[in-house]
Amino acid sequence: MGLFKKIFGSSDDKKPKTNSESEKQIAGPNDWLAIAHRQIEEGDYELGINLLKELKEEIPNNYNMYYLLGVAYQRTDNFVLAEINYKKAIDLKPNHFDAFLGLGITFQKQSQFSEAIKCLEEAINIDRNFVDAYNSLGYTYKLKGDIQKAIEVYTNGIDVLFENIYYHILNNQEFIDEEIVAEKFKVDRWFETATKTIVQYAGNDGFVKIRFPTPETVVNLKENNPYGSKLFIDNGDVRTILPNMNNNFADKLSLNIRYANFMNNIGTIYLELGDTELARDYVIEAIIFTPKNVEFLPPLYNLDILTNEKKNGI
Repeated sequence: MGLFKKIFGSSDDKKPKTNSESEKQIAGPNDWLAIAHRQIEEGDYELGINLLKELKEEIPNNYNMYYLLGVAYQRTDNFVLAEINYKKAIDLKPNHFDAFLGLGITFQKQSQFSEAIKCLEEAINIDRNFVDAYNSLGYTYKLKGDIQKAIEVYTNGIDVLFENIYYHILNNQEFIDEEIVAEKFKVDRWFETATKTIVQYAGNDGFVKIRFPTPETVVNLKENNPYGSKLFIDNGDVRTILPNMNNNFADKLSLNIRYANFMNNIGTIYLELGDTELARDYVIEAIIFTPKNVEFLPPLYNLDILTNEKKNGI
C-alpha cells in the first residue's frame, strides 16, 4: 500500500519490514479497511478515500469498502460519488441498512425528499430497531414540510429506543443509585414513556397486574434496599416494579445522544410552530439527558431563543 508511509511515517513507499510493530498489526485488506475507517472517523477524508481506492484492486466486491467510500464522499458533499458507492454497497449486500441510511441522507441533503424517505424507510424495514434511521426520517419529513408526520416518526423512534433500553436493562441488571439520576426526575416525559414500555412488556410476559411503588415505599427502599440490583418482584400474575427499574432507564437514556436528539428535534418543531411552552418542555428534557461528556449545543441554542422571547414578551 503506497499510503502506508503517510500513516506510519515510513520513508519507503513499501510497508516496513515484518519486524516492525506496525507491520505485525497489519495482516491484510481487512486491516487496511479498518485503518481507512479510522481515518474517515477522524476527519482525514482524503487519506481515507485514497486508501479505499487502493483497496478496490484487492477486494473489489467488499460491500463495506463501498459503504465507507459513500460515507467519506457524503461528508465532503460529493453527493454524486456518495450515491454511486452507497448503491454499490447495497447491490453487494441488499440488507445493508447503514448504506440505506447513508443513501437516504445523501438524497435528503440534495432536497430529494421522496427518494430519501424511500431509503430511510427501507433501512427501518430491514431493522426496525435502527433508531438513527427514525431520527433522519423524521428530519426529512420536517424538511419536506410534513410536520405531523415528522413528530409521528420521532415519537416512533423514541418508543423503539425505550424498547431497546428495556431489554438492555433486563439483560444487564445493575443497581443505579437514585442520587446519580436525581436530576432526570425533574422532567417527566421520559418517565411516562418508560412506564408505558414497562407495562406493555410485562403484559407480553403474561402478567395481569403491574404495580408501581408508592412514594412512601420509594423513600423506604432508598433508606433500606434489600433488593440490590433487582428490577421487579413477581408473585403469580402480579409484577411489582422496583425503583431501580426507572433509575436504570434514567441512566441508560443518558449513555448517548439519541434521546436528547429526539427531544430537541421535537422541541425545535414546536418552537417553529410558536408553541413556546411545549417547546421549552422538550428542550429542557433534551438538555437534562445530554451525556455529560458530549457537547450538544442545539438545545442550548433553542433554550436561549425561548428565554429571550419570554423576556421580550413574545
